[in-house]
Amino acid sequence: MRRWWKWTTQEARNARGAAVSALRTPGAERLRAVQALKAAGAAVLAWAIAGWWWEAPMAIMAPWSAVLLVRATVYQSVRCSGQQFLAIALGTVTAALAGTLTGNTLTAMIVSLPVTALAGSHRAFGEYGLSASATAVFVLTYGSYSAADIGHRLVESLVGSVIGIAVNAFVLPPRDLRRVEQSLDRMRRHTCDLLSEIAQGLRRDADTRAARRWHEEARRLGSALTALRDAREHTGEVCRMNPAVLVHGGREALPAQWWDEHWERLAEQVRALTVTLVHLTATAETSPPLPRRAVTGLAETLAAAARLCELEPVSGQEQDPYDHRDRDERWRTAWDAHTRLSASATGADPVSAETIAALAAHTRQLLEELHRAQRHPPEPRPPEHHGLRIRRRRPTRRTRRPSRAH
Repeated sequence: MRRWWKWTTQEARNARGAAVSALRTPGAERLRAVQALKAAGAAVLAWAIAGWWWEAPMAIMAPWSAVLLVRATVYQSVRCSGQQFLAIALGTVTAALAGTLTGNTLTAMIVSLPVTALAGSHRAFGEYGLSASATAVFVLTYGSYSAADIGHRLVESLVGSVIGIAVNAFVLPPRDLRRVEQSLDRMRRHTCDLLSEIAQGLRRDADTRAARRWHEEARRLGSALTALRDAREHTGEVCRMNPAVLVHGGREALPAQWWDEHWERLAEQVRALTVTLVHLTATAETSPPLPRRAVTGLAETLAAAARLCELEPVSGQEQDPYDHRDRDERWRTAWDAHTRLSASATGADPVSAETIAALAAHTRQLLEELHRAQRHPPEPRPPEHHGLRIRRRRPTRRTRRPSRAH
């Protein structure tokens, strides 16, 4: 009972926080709230047209179709409308045939539901395959199987689909174009935190358990990269068939694709570094320990790299809060620490010298990748329209022809 009460209290706090965030600042919470209100409004409008004004015999198909098609993007609404309509048509026709042949509702369900469930699992229906079975249940429950009734079902679902698409496209169209920038910022923060954690752990003589935890955190950077790619794909989908983007031109600048590759290379270097640290701590009992100056140099290098990660820009519109003197000082600290790390291999035993050389190579590639981003920051670009381009006429200069002499 206490655990249930604790879970309920936590969920209530999360819901309250999401509601406050949706009211105060634009973001994912506000977008979800707007989409939920739009779905409810589309369902009410579809019922008002199909049930109240038209008095359709099975008006429930209209609001049901409308509420399912208020998607996260306008392109998804248009693409999913065909899948949903095909699923509804499949369920309607299958249920009508089963009801006409059997003449009994229970027998018709036994015959039609396995067919609709199996056919709805086909990938052509996407996530709307269940709509075929649900429509068959609706049709058999109402008990009307004539050709006119089948036509009514299809027309009602078509009306609901059109209303859902129209509401999603023209009533506050979804324009979530900041996911890429937010994903890059999250990637930057995760990398900075991990490098700082490794540097602090090395100063405290970390063991194998800590090294394995760092390696797991480095592998989670791959999940952050996957989220970054999904965010870029979602942003491109937002710009498809979106009237708001077509009218306003989608002037929000997206960070270039180069930054995705940059952070992928950084994540790979951090992962390779943690693999070396895991091997080093696992063989600590059988191999001679690294010189203390090598561990100190590695910790200082990673701490400096973490401070340099804070300088990584996410977009061209981001203001740089650091002056050139602070930037130069951070780079000087990083390279001096790396020099001390490399020099610590002198006089060490062959095994330790080989390990120090590997650590120095990983950290050098890490610093060079950070330096490459500082030297060549690509400019952001506006999102693509994916074939829906607004062609603007170029101003043409009219050349005055010389007048003929009379």
